[in-house]
Parts: sequence; C-alpha cells; structure tokens
Amino acid sequence: MANADEVIDLFSRMTLHQQAALLRLCSRNLMIDFDGEFHMGYDFDWNVSGAMIIASPAEPELPLLSEGSDTA
Repeated sequence: MANADEVIDLFSRMTLHQQAALLRLCSRNLMIDFDGEFHMGYDFDWNVSGAMIIASPAEPELPLLSEGSDTA
C-alpha cells in the first residue's frame, strides 16, 4: 500500500488526462455541496480543457429505441 507522499508524487507526475481519469474513478466517493444541494461526483463529466480539469453536469443517457421502447 502506498503512503500519502507516494500518492501525491505519482499524481504530480501524471498528465491532466490521466488525472481526469483518476478523478472519474474517485468520483463515486465524492459528494459536492452547492448551496446546500448535494451532488454525487459520478453525476459529472470530468474533462480536460487547456491546463484545467473541468467537471460539468453529465448529460443523462437516453435509452436506445431498441431498448424497451414501444414504437407502435
């Protein structure tokens, strides 16, 4: 098991895309409070823009027509 210093060192050597991927993995254990309204980390898309990682609300996945929809 890595200690905190090793984890910080590893994270600092990662690219932003690797860090964003790690945030996606960690997001299931993350809760974000916006003015008393709580959101789970997995409700966000974690993407790289320039030199920053941006969390934006995830778009809901729409079911495919073939998945239980009635087109009749």
